[in-house]
Amino acid sequence: MVAVLMRGGADDLLLLMEKEAQKYINTPKLQALLNWAEQIKAGSPGYFKAVHKRASAIANANANANTYAGSMRLDQQ
Repeated sequence: MVAVLMRGGADDLLLLMEKEAQKYINTPKLQALLNWAEQIKAGSPGYFKAVHKRASAIANANANANTYAGSMRLDQQ
């Protein structure tokens, strides 16, 4: 939304955002996560685009991890 309001400066903003994102994309842990998501979605049925399937797999894994971490904290109390 900010990029739309900038009237002419959006390109610079988006390029800076891409540059910052590249710092995190090239980490081994993130690459492993993305590779895992790609393997999980491979061959899965449905009409969704691959990017949506990967995002869904990562979101589900994150929810499961948070649930597991929460239950571990409860067990330790």
